[in-house]
Parts: sequence; C-alpha cells; structure tokens
Amino acid sequence: MLIIVILVIVALLAVWLYWRISRRKKALRLLTRHSQNLTDKAVNQALQQQNWVQTPLNSTPVSDVWGHGVMAFAYQFDAPDADISQALLASALAQVADEEDIAPSDVRYPAFEVTDFWIRNQEVHFDVAFMTNQATIDYVTDIDRVNP
Repeated sequence: MLIIVILVIVALLAVWLYWRISRRKKALRLLTRHSQNLTDKAVNQALQQQNWVQTPLNSTPVSDVWGHGVMAFAYQFDAPDADISQALLASALAQVADEEDIAPSDVRYPAFEVTDFWIRNQEVHFDVAFMTNQATIDYVTDIDRVNP
C-alpha cells in the first residue's frame, strides 16, 4: 500500500513538473517571438532610414548558441557600397527606439545594443540585443567584457 502511495505521489510530481516546464517554455517562446518581431521592425526601420537596405530583413535568434532567454538576433545583408559601421547602426537604432517609444527593462542600457558587427565579402553581419530581460543584459555584459 505504501509503495502505491509513493508511486502516485511521484507520478503527480512528474506531471506537475512537466506542466511547469512546458508553461515556462511556452512563455519564453512567446517572449522571444514578440522581442524578435519588435527588433526586426526596429532594425528594418533603422536600415531603411539610412538607405542601407530596401527589402526587410529577417533575423535568427542567437539564443540557440547562448542559451534560453537571451533576446539577441543575428542579421546579414549584401552591401556592396554601403558606408555602414557599428556606431552608425547603433545610433540609427537608438533614434528608432526613441521615435517608437521602445524602452529597455533597465534604464541604464539602451533599448537595442549592437553586440557584434563585421563585413566580409561585401556582406554585413551583425547581432542586435533587445534589452528586455536580465538574461539579455547578462549576455551583453559578458560580450562587453570579451570585446572591450
């Protein structure tokens, strides 16, 4: 009888734990999708205002590499003649964030931060972090330590 009670308790705990984990994953997917859509919109608006691209870009989450909860997204586009730099891109993103009233979760940081930027074979690659949670802030802090 005691074994049956223990098995029922263990089964209930397993079901409860599975339910909690699946709810957390679903919430994280919703947050990531919302953050990605907002970041895509801001990046495309910034790039189009600077006449760097005309067609909208789609991003790839970098959380696949850096872990869950990091709201950073990778972009790339062909730019044979674009006069673009990380500082210019960061400035354009800050302007869009101000225009659209997009705020970070911590006022000590900008809403969007360009965490990686390089040009290879006339193709621009960059990552943008949307500073919306502590995991992203920690990620950007770590990146800043590596790239002073």
